[in-house]
Amino acid sequence: MDHTVFQRLSQDTFQRLQELWQEIGTQPSQQEAVLQQLQADLKNVYENTVQRHLDERSRLQKTVQEAQLRLRHLQTILHFPFTEIVQYSTLSETVEKASHTVGQHMQLAEEREQILRERDEHLKRLCQELETEKMLSFNADDLSENAISQYTSTIQNAEALKAQRLRTIEQLSAEIRVLWDELCISPADYSRCPVQCAVANQQPLFASQTHINVLEHAKLQLQHVKAERTEQFAAYARDIKGLWNQLEVSDDDRRAFITNNNRLGMENLHACAVELDRLRSTLQVRMIELCAAKREALEELWDEAGISEQERELCVAYSQQLASEEALASLSHEITEATKYVESIRPVLRAIQRWEEVWQSKIDFEKRSNDPTRLLARDPGRLLREEKERKSIDRLLPRAEKEVRILLQRWETQFNRPFLYHGDRYLTHIDVMKVEEEERKSLEKERRVREKGGSSSSSSGKSGRLTRSARSETQLGTTPGRTRSAKAEGGRAVGTTPRQRGGTTLRQPLVGSALRTPTASTKDTPGVRRSKRTRNVGATPNPLTPINVNTYR
Repeated sequence: MDHTVFQRLSQDTFQRLQELWQEIGTQPSQQEAVLQQLQADLKNVYENTVQRHLDERSRLQKTVQEAQLRLRHLQTILHFPFTEIVQYSTLSETVEKASHTVGQHMQLAEEREQILRERDEHLKRLCQELETEKMLSFNADDLSENAISQYTSTIQNAEALKAQRLRTIEQLSAEIRVLWDELCISPADYSRCPVQCAVANQQPLFASQTHINVLEHAKLQLQHVKAERTEQFAAYARDIKGLWNQLEVSDDDRRAFITNNNRLGMENLHACAVELDRLRSTLQVRMIELCAAKREALEELWDEAGISEQERELCVAYSQQLASEEALASLSHEITEATKYVESIRPVLRAIQRWEEVWQSKIDFEKRSNDPTRLLARDPGRLLREEKERKSIDRLLPRAEKEVRILLQRWETQFNRPFLYHGDRYLTHIDVMKVEEEERKSLEKERRVREKGGSSSSSSGKSGRLTRSARSETQLGTTPGRTRSAKAEGGRAVGTTPRQRGGTTLRQPLVGSALRTPTASTKDTPGVRRSKRTRNVGATPNPLTPINVNTYR
């Protein structure tokens, strides 16, 4: 700015005043006073102007300082690094730039504060729903990114907890509904409980721990009721099934009852109790009939397994003709054990049956071939057929005997005891049968020689004795040569097969039961089979044929 302007203005003004003073005729003293006043006024103007600008400078400097403080505060709450306001050439420009910087920081702080307040409200609602203490509190002095991230992480955790609790509540609600359905419980019974009422009506529940606790308690109660009813149903089912088996209830009736009572409701429990009472009453009415049927079934199994009369007498329920629940249970147990035993020795029984059939065929064939009257009939092919039959028997009999011996020896080795049939060891029986057959053939040969008159005197005496033996055997209904064996076995016809003596197959000694009497001794000759029709209970037992009263093997 050019300062000569003020000088020219002063000179012009002073010159104009002098002209005016001359025209007016102003005294010099007055002129001096006017100039002094003018100088004072000018000084005041200058001073006021300077002061005004000094004040403006101070204001601008203060604004800059305030902006610096505000910026520092904003940087603190925003967690920004501290920076100083850039000083420009003039205070006005510095103030303008500082105001812009502070404004940017304030805008960012307001945005973050709004975000944090919204998230704080959201977290507050979640904590109220979860019934937990507020995890974070809003702090206006912390508007950093870390605070926002912390709120975000906390809200995510709360949301995850809420989702987990809602899944738990949904799962508990579904399980409770299933238990209600299984136990035939009406949801109206739980109308007093708001939580369970909401479950019954499928209404949404808050993800509070209180609701979860209520549902878990309800589930535990229902599970306890289910366990009690399941135990009751199992007891009913066990008793009813046993009575069904004893009364031989048809499968259709069983399926119909199970279909109608396959749930755990109180009505089903009552139906089971009624059915059990009915079956027990029916069992008492039909006790004698059922026990008789069980004895018949047991006799069939015993006959198939070749159980001797002495072993049968050991079963009190069978021998004493008892008719009670204990007797029925004992007979059922005997039938079960006998069935298992028969099935276990089935291969041995089939082999024995084949051997007996071939053996009986041999006896029948020799009986027919020794009949001289067969030659009187006109049958040209008889001798050829007999020769073929003889060869077939000679081929099949050793094979059947070998098979049965192998199976019997294997069985005896496995169980370390003899295989018995009607109290006799069957391997010994086979040997006895073969020996008796040889004796019979020898006696038959001597008889034919004696009848022809070609025997010596000593042979005549022996033939006489043999004739008496043959006569005795004829009276007993057996073939010649059986007198000694018949006497040794109490009059049993040894020359016939076990099937002709009333048995079908053979087995081991019968198992004992809770109703059996003490073991009775039997007298048996080693190697000789004893008939189930003839027994000597008080005799000394044969060491080869022990009676095992403990268990089937």
